Amino acid sequence: MEFNGAEIRSLEGYAEALVAASHAIYKERIYTLNDYFTVEKWTSKKTLKLAQELKCEEALKTAINLNRKIRLGTLETPYKVPAPTWLAILIRKLQTDGLTRATSTGMLKTLTNKRIGELLTSKLTRETY
Repeated sequence: MEFNGAEIRSLEGYAEALVAASHAIYKERIYTLNDYFTVEKWTSKKTLKLAQELKCEEALKTAINLNRKIRLGTLETPYKVPAPTWLAILIRKLQTDGLTRATSTGMLKTLTNKRIGELLTSKLTRETY
C-alpha cells in the first residue's frame, strides 16, 4: 500500500480480522462496531488456520458469535465482555498457550505497582473507550 509516496506495509485482511478479534476480546474487553465489520468482512479459512496456529481460536469464535448476535439485532456495540466471561477466556488461554504463560509472569509482577493497579481497575470498570 502507498501513502503520500511512501510504501506502507500492512496486514492482509484475514490476519487483520484475527488481530481485531483477539485485541477486542483478550485486551480491551470491548467489542466495537469497527471490530464487527473487520471480523465480518475479512474472516476466512486462512483466519481460522492462523487462529489455530497462534492459539487464539477462542477469541475468534467469541467474536464470530458476537457478530451473529449483532446481525440478529440481539446485541449492540460497543459491547463490554462480562468480567467472568473474560476471565474464563483468559484462564483457558493461559492453560493452553505456553507463550502467553511465559509473557504473563512478567506482567503479573507489574501488578504490585500502585499506578498499574489503578490502570487495571479503570480498565475493568470502564464501559467504553
